[in-house]
Amino acid sequence: MDWKNNRVIIGVVVLVVLIGVTVWAFRSRPADTPVEDDDEAVASLPEVDKEQVTSLEVHLPGEDGETIRLEKRDGTWWVTAPVEAEADQTVVGTALDKLAEMDVQRVAATNAENHARLEVDAEAGLRVIAKAGDEVLTDVWLGSFGGGATMVRREGEDAVLAVDGSIKFAFNKPVKDWRNRRVLDVPPTDVTRIAFESEGATWRFERNAEDQWALADGQAEIERFAPAKVQSAVASLARMRAVDFAAPAVTAEQAGLGEGAAVARLTVRRRPEGEEAEGEGEGEGEGEGEGEGEGEEAEGEEAEEQPAPPVETDEVVLRVGNESGEGQFYLQREGDDTIFVVSRFLADKVKVTAESFQQPEEGEEPEAPEPPPGAGMPGMPGMPGGGQGNIPPEVMRQIQQQLQKQGAPSPH
Repeated sequence: MDWKNNRVIIGVVVLVVLIGVTVWAFRSRPADTPVEDDDEAVASLPEVDKEQVTSLEVHLPGEDGETIRLEKRDGTWWVTAPVEAEADQTVVGTALDKLAEMDVQRVAATNAENHARLEVDAEAGLRVIAKAGDEVLTDVWLGSFGGGATMVRREGEDAVLAVDGSIKFAFNKPVKDWRNRRVLDVPPTDVTRIAFESEGATWRFERNAEDQWALADGQAEIERFAPAKVQSAVASLARMRAVDFAAPAVTAEQAGLGEGAAVARLTVRRRPEGEEAEGEGEGEGEGEGEGEGEGEEAEGEEAEEQPAPPVETDEVVLRVGNESGEGQFYLQREGDDTIFVVSRFLADKVKVTAESFQQPEEGEEPEAPEPPPGAGMPGMPGMPGGGQGNIPPEVMRQIQQQLQKQGAPSPH
């Protein structure tokens, strides 16, 4: 065969073979583009009524990922594993909202070979199981976030769905973030007296008739006494939140919460059930429909002064012990076995000295406020990079709501 005379034919054959190989490779590659949405069986997720959910099971990513279980008891959510503790109702509520609001945009992939890339496999995915009693309401894997959507896969299925919004952040939390970190939550205005015991000394303060903080009877004078310093301490302690919890093996004695611990004793006014704000409903309907004679008769009578009912109070005792880590201390509330971990800022509101209640001398730097939770941290769980620019809008709104609850400034 004279190949020189047939080189055109040979070239055409080679070209056809190459085209055939290319088409075969394209058609046989794993699907990673949207498919037709008319297949409702593939492009759908079970509808979840959050009011019916009685238990949640969250499997964090990775072979060593923690499994967190939560259970609803008498209307209150509890963490049941790996520890037994009251849950943060707001955190659980946010997670349930995310399950109930899943809106499928499209099918992102139908081939199991895409699971690792989309982070919905057993290694990188986060699995969530919600039940109503023994009935499984939903069992899904939550994966990567991008383009305004979260990758979601139903357990046992290959199809990966793109669901509107950021979802994974609501579940990708260590157990401490599911727990109720509230140490104390009372209105600071309800604290009528406070006493500190620290380093062998005692300082006692009470609200005076003008509702200002003053030295209690018998308390030694404090040079350059600043009532605002007492108010600052009361405001911080009345709304105290922990940053973590002691390890289960840590005892109160090991944490330094026994003899010698710094103590704050708050006397808190007990609000009567259903107490209304001052002035609410005052004078409504008084004198309407009454005869003139009755009104005139009342004018001449001296109103009898009724003695004010006694104010019932409760005492809250907080103890601060050893340093648990850099810039953090163990703390316990009397009557509660939980050992909390709080920031140095809050610990210093209990571990006081006379200088803690003094006006700064001229030239001294004023006390720096406590930084908002998470400030200066390189990243946040479930969000790569951790910078504010990477945080989806709905996540930022959630952060702002949490900071507002704790009285900290919101990030902008």
